[in-house]
Amino acid sequence: MQMYQAWLLTAVESGTHVVTENVVRGPAAKWLQVSSPLWAQRLNSLWLAQLKRLAESAP
Repeated sequence: MQMYQAWLLTAVESGTHVVTENVVRGPAAKWLQVSSPLWAQRLNSLWLAQLKRLAESAP
């Protein structure tokens, strides 16, 4: 499985605007899409939650 992930972080008045893009290729990606169509959204939510925790705990 190959995975590409891009993040665009832009400073805004209220904090940071985050845009992510994920591309996954290969047989495992096809299987995940069929067996669990929401897996990419869940994974993205986890990454964003972790980014938020790290940003809020930074000195």
